[in-house]
Amino acid sequence: MNEYVIAFGNNLGLTSYDLMLLVLCPFSVALGTTVSSLVKFLNSKPKFVPSEVPPENGDPEGAYTISTEEIIQNYNEKLKKEYEKVVNNWTSEFFRLLYIGLVLGLVIALYFVGAFTENITTLARILALCILIGYQAPRIWQLQERLIESHIENKIEQFLKSKNQ
Repeated sequence: MNEYVIAFGNNLGLTSYDLMLLVLCPFSVALGTTVSSLVKFLNSKPKFVPSEVPPENGDPEGAYTISTEEIIQNYNEKLKKEYEKVVNNWTSEFFRLLYIGLVLGLVIALYFVGAFTENITTLARILALCILIGYQAPRIWQLQERLIESHIENKIEQFLKSKNQ
């Protein structure tokens, strides 16, 4: 089989499949993290409760002096600010996850370089695995963070209880 080999330094060679892994895996994981971030963004809605809602039974005592149009305008302005916060948070998270995805993809590529049968189906399976890992990685990190926080809180509570006894 005629394979192109890229030689580095002291006869260290990479096949074309290895090169494809090193290039495509980081972008596949970055694609997965990007899709995960986009799904999270589309499912997140601002947690906004309007503060100026007229009473359900009307306003019999005349205490409520703001018109319905003003209430709707104020609500829309506050809702727009909440959506701007969500978009700004998503933008910063998008670039953070993109960078993490590229690094994670490089690690996965280095793990598989020279370790698989060189055919296109194996490469496709590894790239699909990279996309799935990229999609699930943010959720796994969040779960791990919550577990560590709860473990630390439990340890602190146990320590404080033992000091009080």
